[in-house]
Amino acid sequence: GKPLYFARAAKTLLFGLPGNPVSAYMCFLYYVQPVLRFANGTGFSHRRFTGVLAAQLENRLDRDQLFRVNCQYPTDSLPIVLPQEKQASHMLTSVSNASGFIVLPSGQILQKGVQTEVLKMI
Repeated sequence: GKPLYFARAAKTLLFGLPGNPVSAYMCFLYYVQPVLRFANGTGFSHRRFTGVLAAQLENRLDRDQLFRVNCQYPTDSLPIVLPQEKQASHMLTSVSNASGFIVLPSGQILQKGVQTEVLKMI
């Protein structure tokens, strides 16, 4: 999402998030939440797991994109990662139904069947 703002004034951290609800939430999860966890002493990294991508993903934007995904959890293999069809920043159901998200750099393509890292929504 954009625009995203970060500043520090003395010991105060300031974050400005985008206006679209989904963009604001996704930026919070990816940028702000790790900082808050670090400030609480619970670590800086995202909670993540590895899954197998069920469909090709392509980022045609000029910036990293956070693709919301759903997951199926078979008992005998890695989770199956299903990209959501509706990725637009105003699609609130894409957040409420998501298991996690994949960070895909600009111009990158992930092929169906590859193992990929998924960041948990919460």
